Amino acid sequence: PSPTLLVSRISTLARITVFTWLGLIMPIAVLRTHWPLALGVPFILMFAARPLTVIGSVGWIRQWHPKERLFMMWVRETGAISAVLAVQTGTLFPQWRPLIWAIVFSSILVTVGIQAPSSRFLARILGFASAQKEKMPERE
Repeated sequence: PSPTLLVSRISTLARITVFTWLGLIMPIAVLRTHWPLALGVPFILMFAARPLTVIGSVGWIRQWHPKERLFMMWVRETGAISAVLAVQTGTLFPQWRPLIWAIVFSSILVTVGIQAPSSRFLARILGFASAQKEKMPERE
């Protein structure tokens, strides 16, 4: 296989490992205890922090169409980096570990459960993608 395909597969395996690891160490009782923050923070990130970041970083560039900015506000990372940082932070500050992990875990669930499936739909609505599925490139 090509180097790009190999790196892509290794990256996918690494993400699966990180998410599985976080899921295994996340006690459900912690989510029950911290559910207001665990659900509130991801929605603040989705509907306030990320849009403000996009506006601040590319809002002043006139070549960017408002539709492109809107799409950037919605499209996201899956949370692999935040999961690793949560584990590292949890080891440094054990007293905050349950709260940090609850927030990061729920953020990843919201991102993967809501934003990932709706990105293609939003791209179609904004005119960036056709309704027809694109053909995947042939494997080497």
